[in-house]
Amino acid sequence: MISVEEAVQRSVVRIGAPGGGYDGQGVRFWGSGFVAAPGWVLTCAHVVGRGAGAVRWGESGVGVTMPDGELLTGELVRCLPGPDGSGVPPGPWPAPDLALVRVPDAEKADCLWLSDRTDLAPADVLVCGWTRAPGGGETYLVSRGSALGGGSGPLLMRDAVVVPGCSGAPVVDENRGAVIGICKGAGNGSFAEATPVTALRTLCDEGAEGGRLFHELMRAHDAYHHRRLLSPGFSWPRVHTVQDHRRAPVSGFTGRSRARLYDLFAALPVPGGAGEVQEAADEVLSHVLRGPRSTGTRPPRGWREGAGLLYGDLELETVVLYAAKVYTLLVRRGGADPRVLGELYGWIEDHRVVLWNDVVRDEKVPAVLAGGETSAVRADVLVEIQPDYYGKHPWRVAHILPGGEVLPVHQDDDGVHRSQLGQAIRGVLAAAVAAGDAHEHLAAVEFVLPRDLFDEPVDEWRLCEPDPEDPFDPRSLPIGRRRIVVLRDGRRHAQGVTPEWRTRWKGVSDGPLQAVPLHAELPVPGHDAPCRESPHAGYARLHAAPPAAVPVSCARGGAAPGAAAMAAALSAGHAVALWRRYDADGHTDCAEFHERAAELLGGAGSAGSLPGHVRALRNRNADGGGNDRTAAWARHIVLLYDPPHRPPLPSGPLQAPPSVPPTPTERGARSE
Repeated sequence: MISVEEAVQRSVVRIGAPGGGYDGQGVRFWGSGFVAAPGWVLTCAHVVGRGAGAVRWGESGVGVTMPDGELLTGELVRCLPGPDGSGVPPGPWPAPDLALVRVPDAEKADCLWLSDRTDLAPADVLVCGWTRAPGGGETYLVSRGSALGGGSGPLLMRDAVVVPGCSGAPVVDENRGAVIGICKGAGNGSFAEATPVTALRTLCDEGAEGGRLFHELMRAHDAYHHRRLLSPGFSWPRVHTVQDHRRAPVSGFTGRSRARLYDLFAALPVPGGAGEVQEAADEVLSHVLRGPRSTGTRPPRGWREGAGLLYGDLELETVVLYAAKVYTLLVRRGGADPRVLGELYGWIEDHRVVLWNDVVRDEKVPAVLAGGETSAVRADVLVEIQPDYYGKHPWRVAHILPGGEVLPVHQDDDGVHRSQLGQAIRGVLAAAVAAGDAHEHLAAVEFVLPRDLFDEPVDEWRLCEPDPEDPFDPRSLPIGRRRIVVLRDGRRHAQGVTPEWRTRWKGVSDGPLQAVPLHAELPVPGHDAPCRESPHAGYARLHAAPPAAVPVSCARGGAAPGAAAMAAALSAGHAVALWRRYDADGHTDCAEFHERAAELLGGAGSAGSLPGHVRALRNRNADGGGNDRTAAWARHIVLLYDPPHRPPLPSGPLQAPPSVPPTPTERGARSE
């Protein structure tokens, strides 16, 4: 059998300008890439970016020189991130810096195996790429090193020698025979950088077309590797089987078993979302390994990646149970090819008979296949933005599980400018909500903000840009129209829970809700009243308000003069408040707003159903209130919904809260 190094070389290509001819200066050579599936080449976006706007907009092809020297022409199908419309390549190219090139004439080329794992490092790696040769042309290079990190950032490679031209080259885990990254360049200091192969999953955050591309690529990839296994000669699954036996002779989940299972998974309908995949894997981990949930910022998007979360002890046991859960889910849902389902059932039964774990063999798998077991693992999403430090806001994203546990997803301690928050957080937020969605549950998004960001339009953020041909793709809708989106106060969570806060939360949870003006002069005599209520007088009034009172304002809550009144309301313990992002001046509908807000609160009854009512109002105002004048009063409405028992707890890393169970009304709000 050939070595891993030799096998990789059979798939590494050169990327450059289209057309033939000798190039003595190497200007037609842009970088490296590799065949990821029949007809598909993966490289870096900044490599094809050397072709400028002509390549990026499809006006010119991409030259792809195959390992045997054949020159083909490909078409750039997608860059991550996509073009900004200027036609000028950015420098440096933002993460994840990936490009997919369609090369129809490369259907029979050797393809590398893409790792199914979420945790990629540490690993001993090969970096296999091309560089300019002295005197013209290109020369093939192989460099060895060790990969560290990954997760939400780049893979860092120590000791790997990366020279110009190796951008886009595959980074291969030498011990597992799998591509774990795409080389970006030399990086800084003694470390080279690579984009983790898991970043391909972010295609699913780019709208319906991006998701289709991702699953098309992986379907072609897994079908190819199973076909090669069934044919004579070299195949990566055969390499994996040998390597698996060297590492863990007792494991029955060999490369051969893996290739067959993933080919079946590829022929099934794609998951409804990352939450479905994560849920099935979580249940297996909980039952067999008693292990923790493992997701990170790039949750699994396909069935194969759910199995990739289950490597380790009792590997075959966990994967067989996971496959049974996938089978049962698709039987219930319908729409799958019965032949493929039958073959998946056969794979499960064939492997179940060799399991040595009695609990899994004799009880769990048959129960799942019989359809007698259901559960619901889901999560909501916490976005915490810190106050402005030196012009930037640090931020972090986490999952809140049904039991109240908090699982960090990603954080940026350096932070970004206020104007960049939406763009910076978008990708992480998209992955987090996708992992939190499960069955009928849509993950709510809770923004814990400093008070000067209370008027930031976070409910209007989008997880991906809208597609003009599919304007109602749910992933591209403003998040506040599709999901529960609420604000919470970061300052008092850092200070700790007070008795007033607990009392107010109990009051609004029990209801009935009752509106109280945030400012005494509203709605009459109005914003231009000659004498406005002082913050101290406001505190006294709001402190004496009924337990189920909800402060309401027709103007901003995070800027003057609303900021001082809002601070008084929060100090008085109020856990729910309503306002809108209008300036204090310039509107004349104060009386209508307060009247309608009072009706809204009365109709909601208690705090638990209020977020759903606000979401409905945001949808009714999607066209600016033009077609539904009865809802126009609520344009840009903001809801503070801040239970004292919900994380985060006082300052520090995100962590699990004390065992204070949510109230029934709070659970109801999160399930809408």
